[in-house]
Amino acid sequence: MSERERRRTPRLNAEHPIKIIKTSSSKEVTFLEAHSLDINLNGLYCRTTHPLDLYSKVSLTLSLPIIGGNGEIKYHDINVEAMVVRIDSIMDECGARSYSIAFSFIDPSDRVDLIIGKYILQNILFHR
Repeated sequence: MSERERRRTPRLNAEHPIKIIKTSSSKEVTFLEAHSLDINLNGLYCRTTHPLDLYSKVSLTLSLPIIGGNGEIKYHDINVEAMVVRIDSIMDECGARSYSIAFSFIDPSDRVDLIIGKYILQNILFHR
Protein backbone atom coordinates (compact mmCIF):
# COMPACT_ATOMS: atom_id res chain seq x y z
CA MET A 1 0.00 0.00 0.00
CA SER A 2 1.44 3.39 -0.96
CA GLU A 3 1.89 6.21 1.52
CA ARG A 4 -0.84 8.23 -0.16
CA GLU A 5 -3.33 5.34 0.26
CA ARG A 6 -2.54 5.10 3.99
CA ARG A 7 -3.35 8.76 4.66
CA ARG A 8 -6.67 9.18 6.39
CA THR A 9 -6.88 12.98 6.13
CA PRO A 10 -5.80 15.58 3.54
CA ARG A 11 -2.21 16.80 3.65
CA LEU A 12 -1.46 20.49 3.16
CA ASN A 13 1.85 22.00 2.06
CA ALA A 14 2.76 24.25 4.98
CA GLU A 15 6.03 25.93 5.88
CA HIS A 16 6.30 26.94 9.54
CA PRO A 17 9.10 26.91 12.09
CA ILE A 18 8.93 23.97 14.52
CA LYS A 19 10.61 23.34 17.83
CA ILE A 20 11.44 19.70 18.49
CA ILE A 21 11.97 18.75 22.12
CA LYS A 22 13.81 15.48 22.60
CA THR A 23 14.29 13.89 26.03
CA SER A 24 16.94 11.18 26.42
CA SER A 25 16.62 8.14 28.68
CA SER A 26 18.84 10.00 31.17
CA LYS A 27 16.27 12.86 31.17
CA GLU A 28 18.58 15.21 29.22
CA VAL A 29 16.46 17.63 27.18
CA THR A 30 17.55 18.79 23.71
CA PHE A 31 15.85 21.56 21.74
CA LEU A 32 16.07 21.35 17.94
CA GLU A 33 14.74 23.58 15.18
CA ALA A 34 13.03 22.47 12.00
CA HIS A 35 10.67 23.75 9.29
CA SER A 36 7.49 21.98 8.34
CA LEU A 37 6.95 20.98 4.73
CA ASP A 38 3.40 19.68 5.10
CA ILE A 39 0.85 18.81 7.77
CA ASN A 40 -2.37 16.85 8.27
CA LEU A 41 -4.47 15.82 11.28
CA ASN A 42 -2.30 12.74 11.85
CA GLY A 43 1.20 14.17 11.54
CA LEU A 44 3.65 16.40 9.76
CA TYR A 45 6.70 16.27 7.53
CA CYS A 46 9.64 18.59 8.19
CA ARG A 47 13.24 19.38 7.30
CA THR A 48 16.01 19.80 9.87
CA THR A 49 19.78 19.62 10.11
CA HIS A 50 19.51 17.28 13.11
CA PRO A 51 18.98 13.53 12.72
CA LEU A 52 16.53 11.71 14.98
CA ASP A 53 16.20 8.01 15.63
CA LEU A 54 13.42 6.16 13.83
CA TYR A 55 10.47 5.52 16.20
CA SER A 56 11.81 7.98 18.78
CA LYS A 57 9.21 10.06 20.62
CA VAL A 58 9.47 13.84 20.81
CA SER A 59 7.37 16.89 21.60
CA LEU A 60 6.63 19.30 18.76
CA THR A 61 5.70 22.96 19.14
CA LEU A 62 4.48 25.14 16.29
CA SER A 63 2.22 28.10 15.69
CA LEU A 64 -0.50 28.06 13.02
CA PRO A 65 -2.39 31.11 11.68
CA ILE A 66 -6.19 30.95 11.87
CA ILE A 67 -8.53 33.58 10.43
CA GLY A 68 -11.07 34.66 13.03
CA GLY A 69 -14.69 35.68 12.51
CA ASN A 70 -13.62 39.32 12.19
CA GLY A 71 -11.14 38.45 9.42
CA GLU A 72 -8.15 38.99 11.67
CA ILE A 73 -5.33 36.43 11.66
CA LYS A 74 -4.38 35.02 15.04
CA TYR A 75 -1.54 32.57 15.63
CA HIS A 76 -2.33 29.53 17.76
CA ASP A 77 0.50 27.65 19.46
CA ILE A 78 0.16 23.89 19.56
CA ASN A 79 2.17 21.30 21.44
CA VAL A 80 1.86 17.64 20.53
CA GLU A 81 3.70 14.42 21.23
CA ALA A 82 4.88 12.66 18.08
CA MET A 83 6.85 9.66 16.85
CA VAL A 84 9.41 9.61 14.04
CA VAL A 85 8.00 7.25 11.39
CA ARG A 86 10.35 8.05 8.50
CA ILE A 87 13.67 9.80 8.07
CA ASP A 88 15.49 10.57 4.82
CA SER A 89 19.02 11.93 4.68
CA ILE A 90 19.63 14.58 2.01
CA MET A 91 22.95 16.05 0.88
CA ASP A 92 22.93 19.30 -1.10
CA GLU A 93 25.36 20.29 -3.85
CA CYS A 94 27.71 21.89 -1.27
CA GLY A 95 27.89 18.72 0.82
CA ALA A 96 25.65 19.97 3.66
CA ARG A 97 23.42 17.25 5.11
CA SER A 98 19.82 17.74 6.18
CA TYR A 99 17.03 15.35 7.13
CA SER A 100 13.43 15.08 6.03
CA ILE A 101 11.48 13.60 8.91
CA ALA A 102 7.89 12.35 9.02
CA PHE A 103 6.16 12.47 12.40
CA SER A 104 2.96 10.73 13.43
CA PHE A 105 1.08 12.53 16.21
CA ILE A 106 0.50 10.53 19.38
CA ASP A 107 -2.99 11.08 20.80
CA PRO A 108 -3.36 14.79 19.95
CA SER A 109 -5.77 16.77 22.12
CA ASP A 110 -9.13 17.94 20.79
CA ARG A 111 -7.71 21.49 20.78
CA VAL A 112 -4.76 20.44 18.56
CA ASP A 113 -7.13 18.61 16.18
CA LEU A 114 -9.40 21.66 16.01
CA ILE A 115 -6.57 24.12 15.26
CA ILE A 116 -4.95 21.90 12.62
CA GLY A 117 -8.36 21.11 11.09
CA LYS A 118 -9.29 24.81 10.86
CA TYR A 119 -5.88 25.66 9.43
CA ILE A 120 -6.15 23.01 6.71
CA LEU A 121 -9.77 23.86 5.87
CA GLN A 122 -9.10 27.59 5.63
CA ASN A 123 -6.11 27.02 3.37
CA ILE A 124 -8.05 24.67 1.11
CA LEU A 125 -10.96 27.14 0.86
CA PHE A 126 -8.96 30.35 0.43
CA HIS A 127 -6.07 29.11 -1.73
CA ARG A 128 -7.77 27.26 -4.55
